[in-house]
Amino acid sequence: IVINGTKTHYYEHGLAKSRPMIILHGLRVDHKALVDFGKLFKGFRVIIPDLPGHGKSAEISKHDMDSYSDWLLALINKLKLKDVVVIGHSLGANIGMMAVKKDKGRLIGQLVAFLLYPKYHNTGINKSVKALYSIGKKIPHKISKKLLQSRPISYVTIRPMVSSSKKDKVKWLVRENHRTSKQVSPKVVIDILEDLGNENMVDHVEPSVKQIFVITSEDKFSHNEEIKNISIQAGGELIEISELGHLAPLEDPDRLALEIIDFISPS
Repeated sequence: IVINGTKTHYYEHGLAKSRPMIILHGLRVDHKALVDFGKLFKGFRVIIPDLPGHGKSAEISKHDMDSYSDWLLALINKLKLKDVVVIGHSLGANIGMMAVKKDKGRLIGQLVAFLLYPKYHNTGINKSVKALYSIGKKIPHKISKKLLQSRPISYVTIRPMVSSSKKDKVKWLVRENHRTSKQVSPKVVIDILEDLGNENMVDHVEPSVKQIFVITSEDKFSHNEEIKNISIQAGGELIEISELGHLAPLEDPDRLALEIIDFISPS
């Protein structure tokens, strides 16, 4: 479909008359990362779009949280959806939370935010990733693209997100990320990383909409204590899952869906 003049590609599963659910993926992947996870929500009309500048969706004029949340609300309006359940992973959680703040329960009835970036901490792994892309910004585009979309970079950026010690699982996750990262312009990633540094998600709390926040014990990117604080301020539910990392919906979609399915209703 075309939203505000740009193409958005999406996957759909389930009956058209069921309660709509939009699932948003994270940075440098596409809708395919969440298809297995989405199929576990029986009784919903599941819609998984490629975020702007990812997968088969076109880039938009500005890649920041404000523009992405406007895009999400435009997508919901375009598809004529109401009482939508929005489930967001990582970057998708930030987008969903900002859209909820703007929407105030008009079209979005519930938000599930798992592994939200409460605010961008320029430390540890985040600092390394940002530094890597900052270097890419300063060198010629062709060289930058070749470097940042290379297999070694995919491994370096993805391996810390995986809690599993199973070699086949790790290899598959790295391979999937390498496939999808080649579809995303380094400039899009750089713009998003820079904008994340300007947003503190505590400023986008909207208590009028039912919200569920999910954290995992092995997530090295998000900051669980800050997410807990946001959950309290939002008057939301908090789900804590052990032995999973930042890529929980890819590592163990069945377990993740089972943990949150009791908190949402298809009717």
